[in-house]
Amino acid sequence: HNGTPQLKTETGWVDIDHEVHSRFEQFVENNTPLSPFIKFYESLNRNPSWNSRGQLFNFIDNREMPILPTGEVIGYKGVNEDFMDIYSGKVHNHIGSVISMERQSVDDNPNNSCSNGYHVGSHNYANSWRGDKGKLLLVAFAPEDAVSVPNDGCDKLRVCRYRVLADISSR
Repeated sequence: HNGTPQLKTETGWVDIDHEVHSRFEQFVENNTPLSPFIKFYESLNRNPSWNSRGQLFNFIDNREMPILPTGEVIGYKGVNEDFMDIYSGKVHNHIGSVISMERQSVDDNPNNSCSNGYHVGSHNYANSWRGDKGKLLLVAFAPEDAVSVPNDGCDKLRVCRYRVLADISSR
């Protein structure tokens, strides 16, 4: 396998990049449960976008976005006080809802900062979008649903599907 680290999953051996391998080794050394990480990586490998597979891990790692036991990633979303999205005012983000759109409707070009798709971001990014009266939501998305990580250094990404977990505005 030409020196590339590999991880054995339920579906067989998969190549992993060196940053992910380093994190995996840290988990082993610290006796951190591996199941969430393996589920994350299996979902990431189902992502059809080569760019997303290559960029997502470093994005969430650098922004300290945790991985749930399901393998999903925790992110944040700023919305209006009525739980409607800020951009269009048409998407209701009530607690427990799953928000989704066709993947091909989401802009996969990482050179486009603001474009089509649902934006999920770091805590600081999402909190800055909610304004004085808006809500800050805790959301989860599967790595396979990440479509584009913009190259602009902003703390957001575009996804085609996410799940609203909680309103954390008062925290």
